[in-house]
Amino acid sequence: MINDIVWKNYTDLGCSAFEQGQYGLAEKMFEGALEEAQKLSPEDTRLASSFNNLALVYQKQGQPRKAAPLYKRALAVFERARGVSRRHLASTLDNLAELYFNQGDLVRARALYRKVLNVFEQLYGPNHLELVPRLKRLGWIYCERGRYDEALLFYNRAQAIKMMSLEAVGTDPAGRDVVAMVN
Repeated sequence: MINDIVWKNYTDLGCSAFEQGQYGLAEKMFEGALEEAQKLSPEDTRLASSFNNLALVYQKQGQPRKAAPLYKRALAVFERARGVSRRHLASTLDNLAELYFNQGDLVRARALYRKVLNVFEQLYGPNHLELVPRLKRLGWIYCERGRYDEALLFYNRAQAIKMMSLEAVGTDPAGRDVVAMVN
């Protein structure tokens, strides 16, 4: 019980520091959370969250060599844990894909973005806005590899989802209220 409270406090403080751009403080808080989480079961999702959070800080600080192994450890825990949210798993996969993308490792990034896309489609459906950034990244990757027809498929799908979403809320692509423009 005490570990849980201490872990949550470290995590909350780390998240707050991260959001404020205080990455040194966030790193210390997430290291504290990780220390507490390591006292729990090796299949506890708090351990995976702690690995993921610390990896995010390292990634933000430009330390991908420290971040990648932590993302992989988080994924291993999330995959072993029973009843884990597929959203948490997808989020960690997405973070690792982003890291590989930023490093120029497009082969690994593409494979992970495809997994993320698959999970997000299962969670949210085929036309949810959560898919758009991943579709655009995949389009860019295919474009970089000279596979323009495939790239165009991803870009067109992303654009279609955005247009459907805008139509649903009554705005044009520039974000202006359609009703106000008509009146």
